[in-house]
Amino acid sequence: MRDSFREIAAFMDRIEPATGVRRLLEMHQLTPDDGLREVFRRHTHPNLVDQRFLFWNTFLMDFLRGITPDSRRGRLLLGIFTLGLSEVARATEMITATLGKEIWKRFARSPHDRPFKPAVEARSKEIGALVSQYSHISAFCEVWTNREKDWLINSWRRSIRGVTSQISERQLRSSGLVTVSNDLSITKAGFHRFRAESSEDKLVGKGVMLTRVNVGMGASRLEVYSTHLNAGNLAVKFVQFLELIHFISATHRANNPTILVGDFNLNAHDDVVYSFVELFSDSPSSGGFWDALRLGDGIDFNEFQEVFNSLTPELQTFISRFRGTIYQFMTGCMSILRFKDLWKHQNDLRSEANRGNGYTTDLLAEGTADALCPVRLRSGLGLCSELRSAPARAKRIDYMFVSDTDVSQTFTVDFSGVTRFRADRRADSSDFEAMPFMSDHLGLYTTMMLVPRR
Repeated sequence: MRDSFREIAAFMDRIEPATGVRRLLEMHQLTPDDGLREVFRRHTHPNLVDQRFLFWNTFLMDFLRGITPDSRRGRLLLGIFTLGLSEVARATEMITATLGKEIWKRFARSPHDRPFKPAVEARSKEIGALVSQYSHISAFCEVWTNREKDWLINSWRRSIRGVTSQISERQLRSSGLVTVSNDLSITKAGFHRFRAESSEDKLVGKGVMLTRVNVGMGASRLEVYSTHLNAGNLAVKFVQFLELIHFISATHRANNPTILVGDFNLNAHDDVVYSFVELFSDSPSSGGFWDALRLGDGIDFNEFQEVFNSLTPELQTFISRFRGTIYQFMTGCMSILRFKDLWKHQNDLRSEANRGNGYTTDLLAEGTADALCPVRLRSGLGLCSELRSAPARAKRIDYMFVSDTDVSQTFTVDFSGVTRFRADRRADSSDFEAMPFMSDHLGLYTTMMLVPRR
């Protein structure tokens, strides 16, 4: 319970607590008629529940990144799966992994050059032990197989109420998505595997997973969507994003407060201007939208048209006329769905001196870790200060979108300031020299304040 302006302001934003009423109100998820009295009602409510929430790309990949569906080995593995010879496929993958690891350990110059990422078992256990102490609801990506999931879950230092996932015994055909809840019951309410795929990502099963959380406050549920988009091929990522918003449109219920998290592999700081049609066409066309569209590798035209036609007229109009940056495309679509980029919203409310760029990767680039995340508080999760500098290779590709408040919701959700964090490994950890951090990504961390509406 927080019953003073100062306590509420400090809870809502550790980086720059509000000093005035206007900014304090803007930090909360309020309807137009709500004011300061509603803010105090929430923070002093006897049934208030705080849930710390974390999203993290874990970098727990233990498979040959260099194998693509077009390579000889890739075609062999896909053929084996097509024939349904699961045990043969598993053995093939294990043999490939064992031999490949030893070769790449000797010759790869950096962890990003390795198809097998360093210390996967050790880091799985370290991540589980660490996160369980600081987060109530945790959404992960790149937990590729049940083996990594079991290492992570078995290292949890608190009781677990529920786990949802869309992974398998093998990385092939696995999404890598896992959500863990310590206190509240959760159920997997749906999963969509992306139809558009390219390169090595064809060998996995990336998509978007919906988890519903019962917070015990009436009929509404907290919806948590988690996703991981294609690593390369911008056109494929654009189409996957359309699949993502189509899935949300089809499954999201207005009476459920919602959060969408994921590694979108789309950099918010990419300032290149795109036209949606020109992105897919060899050259601009004066014809209609469909006449100009020429989809490339990894995208089936009929499937794309089906997805596009299933979107609302407002989204279709926006997409067909779009011209702007990648970030403008994402946030434009999300705003039509009544979602906002939470980190950006909060960052824009701060003074110029405390605004940052929100970079979430790449920690492993030489000499960039401290520039990317100057650690403001080093105790378990190393919470980052915001910064305006631009380390080489740094990108903001991990996001946390939240839905607007709706009067039909039986509880409200407010979010404290989203903080980026890094997790340094102990110097005596396995393969520390190659992998001094638990992941190459920074995580996103916030506290959700759940309160009955009335």
